[in-house]
Amino acid sequence: ALCLAACACLQRGASTHPSCVCGALSYIMGRICFIVALLVSVSSLAGAVDEASLLRAGFASNHQEPFYRAWTRGHETHVAKPSLPYDEESPLRVSRELQDRPFDLSVIPFFVGSPRPGAGVEFSGSCFRSFRASVTVSGGKATLELHAEDAKSKTCSDSFVIATRSRLFFKFFFFHGKHKVHFELDDYEHFDVQKNGVRMFLLKDGVVRTVEDLIHIYKLALGKQSKSTLAENAEFLRSYMNFSFVERPQHLWNIPLKESDIKSGDYMAMTDYDFVNPAVMYLTGGRSGHAGMFLWIDGELFLCEVLDQPNKPDTRIGVIRTPFKEYMKYAQETWCSPETCALAFARLSDDARSRFNETAAVEWFKELEGRQYGFHNVFFTLVDTPHDNFAPPFTEEFIDILFAFMGRHKFAAVTKFYVEGLNKRLGVTGKTMLELYEVMEQHGITFGEAMSIPENDDWVYSDGSNVCCDTFVTTAYRRAGVFGGMDIQATEFTPRDSYMLNIFNATWPATVGCETDVPYCQVIGKYAMDLEGFSSVSPYPHMNERCPTLPPLYKRPHGC
Repeated sequence: ALCLAACACLQRGASTHPSCVCGALSYIMGRICFIVALLVSVSSLAGAVDEASLLRAGFASNHQEPFYRAWTRGHETHVAKPSLPYDEESPLRVSRELQDRPFDLSVIPFFVGSPRPGAGVEFSGSCFRSFRASVTVSGGKATLELHAEDAKSKTCSDSFVIATRSRLFFKFFFFHGKHKVHFELDDYEHFDVQKNGVRMFLLKDGVVRTVEDLIHIYKLALGKQSKSTLAENAEFLRSYMNFSFVERPQHLWNIPLKESDIKSGDYMAMTDYDFVNPAVMYLTGGRSGHAGMFLWIDGELFLCEVLDQPNKPDTRIGVIRTPFKEYMKYAQETWCSPETCALAFARLSDDARSRFNETAAVEWFKELEGRQYGFHNVFFTLVDTPHDNFAPPFTEEFIDILFAFMGRHKFAAVTKFYVEGLNKRLGVTGKTMLELYEVMEQHGITFGEAMSIPENDDWVYSDGSNVCCDTFVTTAYRRAGVFGGMDIQATEFTPRDSYMLNIFNATWPATVGCETDVPYCQVIGKYAMDLEGFSSVSPYPHMNERCPTLPPLYKRPHGC
């Protein structure tokens, strides 16, 4: 009953909340919450697990890091390939260790392996220290065989999501020994299992704790922001991104800049400590979650930006402009208090300003003004590599299966956020999510490789050109001539990428009242806004098309 109540609550919240990477993450997480809670509920009602079993599963939460190694099957030794490269010195080593920190990331099913015919996989669970899994296919049927051994206690259990691109179900293990799961295969699933295997995901916290965590995430993402939720989001940034919240002198919490202090092309970086901005920062490694640009238009200074949800009391979304005085007034009075938000401005360097064509930037903004937020390509800005942009516990396999499930059940979010973009990347039109998988197989590329194909700024979607906040800013710089004739695709930039461009001034005039020891002016905020790497990367062709973003170091290779 609790599961079904959670389903209704989560579905209602998800369906009414606007979406984006400054909002879309809330929408997607709401959908994930609903799907997982619904499937758990159906499994429970169908008798797959009783109340005592649920309790046992829920309290089995002491998970050890899964391991992969070769094991012998018949006369051959097979090695199950891990989802990502793994070695002691890799940033991934640090990333995987993050998963044991006490926060709700454990709610995401953790990928442990993909056994396929002729290649088994071994891993440890939350309860059983040793699992050995293999798959056999005979005719139109598949058998998944698992051996569970060495339980940590007599009352613990393990819970898994087992999936292919054609099906998804739960399996619970309460006893050691051999277990078999049989299922029939359709034509595509037969090919999928032979090549990609049966994907197995561990619910690290068991079923009950997972549902509890989903409800908690729902409150953080879609519920009313309170001091406790904001504090928890701030703690997330401390724990997972090594944020340090350094308090500033109170006289700097609000700095009243004048219009005359700002010129066209100057940059705005903003972050607040709601659910969405910390999520954006965790996925990208940035220290801000939103970007905008100042433009003088017809003698008046405006903050130009792209919003997926309005800044109250304004009701506009999409590509908009707001008079500077009005923007600062509402920011200080409503949506950006110093305790919960940080707002900073950066000036173009003299060299960049000499190339900045204000007329071209204004003309391009007017051409774009009023268009909707760039939902069709916003998530593609996050993925530059097949593997190394999925912050733990997200993996290529998890996103792959999630999209397949949502595509089968015709979730509008998949079409809105991914299907059109994947059609563009694969050179086809009008294909559904499931049809796109077949196109990927024909091209001989994986799901992750398809996702990482760079965006082309000239692509036009069903609702026109698509831009999000940082994409808009970077495109404006390109249109205004700041990058010269370089081939730079602005839709490959994140907020972090935009403020790392080496096009900004290192100081503000002392008469303005800004701090003199940072190269930008933080006009709102109790805590210092530390834009790591600010103005440090000189523009170059195909910039940011192949950059990994694995936490907590977020190392950026030269020239990626």
